[in-house]
Amino acid sequence: MSRKAAIFCVVLLASLEARGETFREALVSSLRDPATWMPAAGAVLFAASGQDAVVAEWAARETPLFGSTERALQASNDLRTVTHVAMLSTTLLRNDAREWRTWGGQFVATTTAANIAGPIKNLTGRTRPDASDDESFPSAHATAAFAYAAIGSRNLDASDLSPPVRRSMKIGLTTLAAATSWARVEGGVHYPSDILAGAALGNFVSTIINDTLLSSHPNVRLGMSLGADGGEASITWRF
Repeated sequence: MSRKAAIFCVVLLASLEARGETFREALVSSLRDPATWMPAAGAVLFAASGQDAVVAEWAARETPLFGSTERALQASNDLRTVTHVAMLSTTLLRNDAREWRTWGGQFVATTTAANIAGPIKNLTGRTRPDASDDESFPSAHATAAFAYAAIGSRNLDASDLSPPVRRSMKIGLTTLAAATSWARVEGGVHYPSDILAGAALGNFVSTIINDTLLSSHPNVRLGMSLGADGGEASITWRF
């Protein structure tokens, strides 16, 4: 881990710890979220059933959605970008869209989630289906895409859109994330359990951070004290 990444992690953990009770509530909520535990359970089932390699080999050979492994890999990059842009667009729909902490908190949430797969890949060392390297588990594309979809859904919940419209847009975000992930399997670089684990990880990490940092609380504290040596004033900002 680079020095900048280490510093970022320390600051992030300190920010979350400062919001202790809110963080614990967000943690429990994220664990109970079907978008976390369902793909996680699916990843375990695929790995335990022995179907991981079977489905991965079939998908890369038949490429039923994208027509070739090359097009699938390109589509995975394009779809991940589209999912990210769609998430950013939903931020504009929030009632608190003009507050800079909304954008800052979501940037931290999605950036952390999108980059967390890398260190885990180094720990697991799973060889990809095409044997190109040992960074198969979990899928970074799936982690990022489902983080974007999760935060986009949070944004829609914080908007004034009607329930049917919100529901339709959430389905659209999830579909984009799922297509991004499946394209990695057709591209021959991931097993189904890789993308399912990535989906669970992306939703889990992004929602914890988002819900903790964007909970209702004052952004700025002002303090002043007087002593024998004079006065002291302080301004403290925190998430």
